[in-house]
Amino acid sequence: MYFFFIFGIIFIVIGISLIVFVIYKAFKVKKNIKENPNQENVNNLSLQKLLPLNLAGLFLSFIGIISFILFFILS
Repeated sequence: MYFFFIFGIIFIVIGISLIVFVIYKAFKVKKNIKENPNQENVNNLSLQKLLPLNLAGLFLSFIGIISFILFFILS
């Protein structure tokens, strides 16, 4: 029963840390866009690479929250 709790906490922490990493990288790219506005293709490509990471972070957080809720329902 407690494995729902432990896996939920682990998935939530990994998901939120991945989302924070994506936010950090996005701010870094935004700063790079302000400094070098002529490199739109490179910046757009780096922003496009962040989208799957963001979705993975949301998915892991969602799975963690669901397992956390299952722990409280089943206990």
